[in-house]
Parts: sequence; structure tokens; C-alpha cells
Amino acid sequence: MFDLCCWHGRLLRLLVFVSLLLETVAHADDPLPAVKLDYRIRVRVDPSTRRIRGEERLRWVNPSDTTVRRVPLHLYLNAFSHLGTTWMREQVRGRFDPARFLERHPDPWGWIEPVSIRQGPSAARWRPIQPDDGNRLDRTLIEVSLPRPVAPGETLELRIRFEGRLPEPIARTGCTPGFCLVAQWFPKIAVLEAKGVRHASRPRWAAHQFHAPTEFYADFADFDVTIEAPRGWTVGATGRQRGKAGGAPGGYRTVRYTQRAVHDFAIVLGRDLHDLSTVHRPRAGGATPISVRYLLPRALAHQVRPARRAIERALDLYARRVGRYPYETLTVVMPPYRARRTAGMEYPTLITGGFADPVFERFPLRHVHVRELVLVHELGHQYFYGLLATNEQEEAFLDEGFTAHFEGQCLRALFGRQASAGWVLGRPIDDLEFYRFGLSRNREQIREPLTRRPSALYYPGTEGLHNYHRGALTLWTAVNRFGLPRVTRVFRAYYRRHRFGHPDVVDFLDVAREAGGAPMAAFLSEAFTRERIPDFRVVSVTSRSYSAPLGRVTDDRGSFVATDENRGAALRRLTTRRMHDRDDRVWVQITDPGWSRGGAAVDGRTFWHGFRRGRAPKPRSSAPLHESRALITGPAWNNLPATVMLRFEDGVEVREQWDARAAWRGYRVVRPARLVEVRIDELRRVLLDVVPQNNGLALEPDRGFLADWTGWLGAAVQWLAGGLSLWL
Repeated sequence: MFDLCCWHGRLLRLLVFVSLLLETVAHADDPLPAVKLDYRIRVRVDPSTRRIRGEERLRWVNPSDTTVRRVPLHLYLNAFSHLGTTWMREQVRGRFDPARFLERHPDPWGWIEPVSIRQGPSAARWRPIQPDDGNRLDRTLIEVSLPRPVAPGETLELRIRFEGRLPEPIARTGCTPGFCLVAQWFPKIAVLEAKGVRHASRPRWAAHQFHAPTEFYADFADFDVTIEAPRGWTVGATGRQRGKAGGAPGGYRTVRYTQRAVHDFAIVLGRDLHDLSTVHRPRAGGATPISVRYLLPRALAHQVRPARRAIERALDLYARRVGRYPYETLTVVMPPYRARRTAGMEYPTLITGGFADPVFERFPLRHVHVRELVLVHELGHQYFYGLLATNEQEEAFLDEGFTAHFEGQCLRALFGRQASAGWVLGRPIDDLEFYRFGLSRNREQIREPLTRRPSALYYPGTEGLHNYHRGALTLWTAVNRFGLPRVTRVFRAYYRRHRFGHPDVVDFLDVAREAGGAPMAAFLSEAFTRERIPDFRVVSVTSRSYSAPLGRVTDDRGSFVATDENRGAALRRLTTRRMHDRDDRVWVQITDPGWSRGGAAVDGRTFWHGFRRGRAPKPRSSAPLHESRALITGPAWNNLPATVMLRFEDGVEVREQWDARAAWRGYRVVRPARLVEVRIDELRRVLLDVVPQNNGLALEPDRGFLADWTGWLGAAVQWLAGGLSLWL
């Protein structure tokens, strides 16, 4: 007997299997994953009024095991609606001067509001929420009450009509005559983190208001966006243009862009733009060709050349040291000067470099690699913001700090280590020195661990120091301690495991332990969680003639009384072979006070250690003795050893690898040459120690060195003053 139901069920399963097989074959070479969110948007941008009007269909699959009844949506443009928003209040504490800005732009405000939100046939209600600070004037986050709850695994579809206005360029987005960067412009669903995502113990919404010190966090989505723009304007956007531009009423035309598996979408519009498209094939196995498009003011088209060189070399480096760039396109925008506040920003497959301007071809900037620095930095965000989609609002250093570090790697690949950032008044400058200088000026304000959340609430004024400087220098210190190949292994493994995910710092440290080894992971964990940055310091170096102690002294030959009259004879009697390096060693008495923390402890002790003296001539037995002492301090970390060098006037140098777990260390030595210099970390491997000037101390200062650098620093101040005058 033939069972029709059984046959039907088997046929259905076979069809599903074949369908999945065909899809697998079709996407065998497609590095992009399937996602649970997609946007289909149509938007009209009117540059003359800065107005935008759009219709959006949002489809989202509930990834959690709980029913969802309310959905948060980000309305980022509302950050620029008035001076009372949370973003504005925080930005005013920084470098933004609203009074001066309003003098230039009397009506700079931008905003966005839903006109309607519908779930199927039913209208949804929404209200602004302020979970971070209770600021009732802030409307950058709204909560939508759903007419019909969404069960686990079910699909939510919202249809949203919205309108808004782009601000004058203040930060990250905006419209000015002849140019618009349309960014953070549509209602965007927040991230619902399922159990396990960023180590969540239960499902949770990761929904924050828009804060000035931090940026964005979103889920990967497929985008299909139709843009209505004025005829005659060049249009660029995230992803690839599909088909030819079409007509639209009112002097507009339509351009359609699509992109799979990105978590944001940006648009650029401009007049009189130079538009150059190239194809780059990264020099790494398995990397696919990338269509790179450059947009910048037509009058400065020649500035494409250095930009292209920087972008292509950086794409090569990232392909080798992190992983392949999986998208087909990259748009590189160099805004005009009037839109300079949109410069230096990243969106998926679209970045803005530094603004295009002749100033970079003139003194004092023509020998500084400013344009290349910004470009390779923003390209790095395609990985740490774009593909490793960490939560910028809670752990910004996983994006900004890591990107700042790889910025230095790219610049060194372009220009060499010595002058990776260029030349300043005849001296080469390495990129990482900018970060060391910035952190050193404000190191006393660093009083929180790097891993403290959220990233917008570091001590005021230190947000950038934590997120950029400290993160970058931590990785550079790891490179110096463990080698670039091992650090590269860590980042390649991190990228392979967590691309198109939402890793957190624990995920990164797990990979560091597996791919880089336990010592590297221990160092990184400590560097991320310590409240203070390390500071090695030589406190004192002294040396004086050594004489026998006065009083009754007992030695192997008996007792005697040392007085001023017989002190010379007493000294000869007490002199040992150690004092004259007779066994080819320099004997040093070391005092280590020990340490105690985290339930572990090591007692202090004073001991002698014999260091190999090297090839310097042995001292004469009749040479006068000197007693030298030195005192050094350190960070008292568990995983940050440093070399200590003691140099004597007879040319002898000895070195000790100090584990630096104790807070200080003392040295005493008696030998026929004075101790003339002590230096900690003489090769400057601990780049987190941003004040290397106190890492060494000599009995007598180097007058030639001081005169040289004092003169150069004075000239540098004049150079900076001249440079700033061009910008103000």
C-alpha cells in the first residue's frame, strides 16, 4: 500500500534539501553570511533645504528565546536638534564652541521624526526614552510598542514613514552648499543581544542614547536603498549601484544601492566632484578584487594619488595581518573644506578621509602624512567597527584603540618606522609618538580601567585618551614584548572567529590566549583592567668615595678598631675580590621590597647578584673604590617586566630583567668606578610608559643633548603656532 502522506513529506524534505544545496553552491564564493535583518528604504534628499523624507520597510527576526513586545529605534539625527540634547551637553564640555558655531550658522539644527509606524494593518505607538541619563530633552532613542508581540524566531515587519533635516556639519554627518554626507539618517533598530552574545546571561537590548564621545552599535542587515537626489549631483553610497539612474519628478533622479551584511548605510551627494573608480587586487592569498571609488573636489583631483597609494597599501596590509576584505566595493570621500566636520568618519564600505585642501601641500603640513594617517585609520574601521562589530558605546577601545594601532602599522609600511608620520622641522616622527605625547600630557587624569563601561563615562576629557591612545599603545607594547608575528596570529584568529559577530573584550582575550599564549593574554588583561597606566622612573643615582666604617670591626682575621688615622689600612683589610671584579662579575646588592595583592604575596629581601662584566678592562687593584646607590620605581604590575641598565664610568654596563611586580627597587655596588647612569627600558619597549624622560638618570646631565632638544622644541612650538593659524 502506497502512503501518500509519507511520500508528500519526503518530497517536501527533498525539495528543501535541493533548495539549500543550490543556495550553498550559489554562495560558495560569497564570504557574506545570511542575516536576520533587512531594510528597504526610499529617501529623497533636498540639499537646498537639507530636508530628507523617506519610507522604510524593516524586517527583523527575533533572535532570542523571549517574546518581544517593545522595540527601541535609534533616531541619531535628533542629537543635533538643539543645545539641550545629551550629545550636545557632552560635546560642549569638549572642543565644540556653540556660540562661535551659531555665529557662523544661525540655523544649523538637524532632526528626524517618524511620521507613522505600522505593524501590518495596525499603527504602533512610540515614545522617547532616556535610559542613560534621564534627559527628557533627548529624543535620540524611542521605544515602539508593538500591536502584535513577536515570538522567538518570528519576523517583525515595520513600515515607517519619516522626515527630517540634516544639520550643518557638526560631527559625522551634515549638509553644506554643494556637499552632503547623509549619515545616521534613518530609524534604526537597536541590537537585541541573545543569551551568550557578549556574554549576556539572558536576552537584553543594547540600546543607548547618542553620546558625543562614542558612536554606534547595530546588527548586520541587508540594505536596498533608493535615493532621490537632484539632477547634476554625484551620488555615492554604501554598497554597489544597481542599474542606471532613473527619473523622478521635480528635477530629481533615482539611484539604487544595495549591500548585504553591513550594519549601517551612508550616502554622499556632491557637485563639482572628481569621480575616479579603480580596481585593487590585494596582495594576499584568496583576496578578491575591490572596486575603489574616490570622490573629492574637482579642483583637487591630483590629491587622489597619495590617497590611492595609502588605501591600496592599507588594504594589502589588512588582508595579510587581519583578514580579507569581503565586500566588492569601497568608496573613499575627501570632503571639501567647508564640510570638514564630516571628515575622518567611517561607515560600512564608505569612509571619509581628511578634507581635501591645498593646506596639506604647504608648510608646515606638506611633510606630515596627515592625509594618509586619516585615510588608513578610517579604513581600519572597516574591520574593527564594520566586520568585528563590537559595541562602540560600551567598549569603544576595541574599535578605536585597535584601529589606531593598525593605523601605525599601515603608516610604517608606507613610510618606514622612523618617519611614519612624516617630518617636523627636520626631525622624523613616528605615528605612535603622537599617541604617547597626548597620553603623557594627561596621564594623571587616567584613573579608571580601560574595560570600564560605558565608554562615554570615563573621567571628563579622558574618553579619547582611553579609547584611542591607551588602546593603541597597549597593542604596541604587546608587539615589542611578544613580536609582530605573534600579535598578527592573534588578530587573524580573532577575525576568523568573530567577523560578522559582536565580540567583547573577553572574546578577544580568549583568542589572545589561544593564538598568542598565556603570557600575552595575561599582559593584555592586566593592561586593560589596571586603573593607572605604568610609569617607570629612576628616582636617584648617587656615588661617593668608599671608606672603611669607623668603629670596632670583626672579620675572618679577628677584630680591630678603625679610626680616621688607620682608615686606609682598614679599607685594604676589608677590600674583597668582589669589589674589583676579580671573578669577571660586577656584584650588586639588590633590595626588593616584595609585593602583595589579589591574595598572592612575595616577601621582600636583600641579596647579592653577580652580573657578567663584559669586555671592558678589569680595574686595577689599587684603584680607589666608590660606593654607588640607585633607587627606581615601577608600576607594580604582574605582567610588565623591564630591563634595568647600570652604566659605570669605566664603560662597564650591566643589565637586569626586573619583573616590576614590586613598587620599587634599590641597588648598591662598591667597585673602582662610579655608577654614572641608570636607565629602565632603554629600548623603549613599554610604550604604555608615556613619560620615557624619567626612565633614566645620570650623575651629570648631557649638556649637548639638552641644548639640541631645547632648541628643537622651541622651534616646534613656533611650527605649531604657524600651522594652527592656517586653520583658525
